Amino acid sequence: MIAQELALAYPALVDRLVLFATLARPRRAIFDPLLAFVVQATERLDATAVAMVWLPLLYSPAFLAQPDQVEAALAWQEPYPAPAHGIAAQAEAVRAHDALERLPRIAAPTLVLERGGHAALWEDPVAGAAALLAFLAG
Repeated sequence: MIAQELALAYPALVDRLVLFATLARPRRAIFDPLLAFVVQATERLDATAVAMVWLPLLYSPAFLAQPDQVEAALAWQEPYPAPAHGIAAQAEAVRAHDALERLPRIAAPTLVLERGGHAALWEDPVAGAAALLAFLAG
């Protein structure tokens, strides 16, 4: 969302744009209850439990079926848990974001990485890095 707004507001500053784990406009019927749940979980649960709430939202079923990868993801999450007020602010930013009608004004060449979710690069770093490098070098 930030990259979209930067490319729209300051096109001269953006040579190439990569959009990953983002949206142009949230579907409120889906996102409002989901975001409310995540905020409530963050306010009430410890960091490990919150990370476990996020896992099925961020990772593919194939990833979640591998206990060693789940453990690695949980270990990575725990040292720096996001505070509840930060998650609440992020949820509000998602709810308020609407760039859908303005997207055609983005002038920079844009790579949209749509495979997977927020954790697609974690799940397949080789393919993700190859796609990014090919695009950024081009």
